[in-house]
Amino acid sequence: MLLLFMTAFDKIALATDHVRPFKKPETWNLGGFITVSVVLGVALLAEQENEIYAKA
Repeated sequence: MLLLFMTAFDKIALATDHVRPFKKPETWNLGGFITVSVVLGVALLAEQENEIYAKA
């Protein structure tokens, strides 16, 4: 675990970014990601409930 943190620290310390910032802030379109996340969450919850009640 310590080795993982040590290598991650090296990568972060050596990383450089040459991107010029925009004058206005960027906006992210997260609507699609939220929809997919909710659908997958509901499906996993339904599957879990099905497992619990199938054993009873």
